[in-house]
Amino acid sequence: MLGEGSADVSISLYELAYALQQRGELDKAETLLRESHAIDLHLYGPGHAETAQTLARLGNVLLARGQLESAEQALRDSLRIVERHLEPGHPRIAAAQSYLADVLVARGQPDHAEPLYQAALATQRNRLRAAHPEVGHSLLGLAQVALLRGDRVSAAARLDECEPVLRDAPADFDDQRQRMQRLRADLTQRAAATRPASR
Repeated sequence: MLGEGSADVSISLYELAYALQQRGELDKAETLLRESHAIDLHLYGPGHAETAQTLARLGNVLLARGQLESAEQALRDSLRIVERHLEPGHPRIAAAQSYLADVLVARGQPDHAEPLYQAALATQRNRLRAAHPEVGHSLLGLAQVALLRGDRVSAAARLDECEPVLRDAPADFDDQRQRMQRLRADLTQRAAATRPASR
């Protein structure tokens, strides 16, 4: 049975899972996050605000592991919970929208991802400082959507916007910095491929 202090156990599991995720030990991180989520469900029941953060972290780990269907479900559940418990335009809702959009991009659904990134960015620009890393995250997502559509001009503009934001972001955003570098390299490659050959 889960006894007193289970909330502290859940928090400890979550924090350890986060550390493991940062070290790239995604399988162990997933296991601990599932344990943390099980405790949250026992303590609070499904749909409680306390479960949303663990679901969001689990979704991000599942995305990194390539388990896209499960990642989408976890992130949709997380978004649904925060939308139910927080006022419209809350930054946590924006973050949940942006991370769900990441999964939709990975699943080849940029048209479904774009409005989520746009809604997230509008909230973040209204409620957070311009250099907040979550602003960079949403800009980066929009850059990727533009690149997938072949719109190199828009993709380059979004990358130029997000680069100074993510450059100085904390270590939590290392994966986004790496994603930015990959997109920049992809953009450069595409530009070179369409450049006329020199005579």
